[in-house]
Amino acid sequence: MAAAKQNDYDFPSGHTTAAFETGETLAYTFPQRYQQLITRSSEVGYDRVLAGRHSPLAVMGGRVIGTAMTAATLNDPNNQQLADQAYKDAQLICQVKKIRVPTTRLVIIKRTLRITLIG
Repeated sequence: MAAAKQNDYDFPSGHTTAAFETGETLAYTFPQRYQQLITRSSEVGYDRVLAGRHSPLAVMGGRVIGTAMTAATLNDPNNQQLADQAYKDAQLICQVKKIRVPTTRLVIIKRTLRITLIG
């Protein structure tokens, strides 16, 4: 495996940060695709290590920062109306395509994000 250059600004992985911000936000709006979205976000980080552009620690840092940013954004009271509307719009699309929505997973996600942000 190739290693990132010593003089390269390796930490954190910006690609991984962006992947987790996007993946977790989409997982909030489409909880029925939660597993696939989080898995793909993880794969972005792994690909950066395989390409030799980042160390595993840089990828872990990107994941932590991306998750923290998502939790902060989704739990910000100023964003609550927008987040709720995004969820409703996404579920409307699912209803048109007749995709089942496991609402219990959404409750777990919201609780997890709040715990992540607080604790």
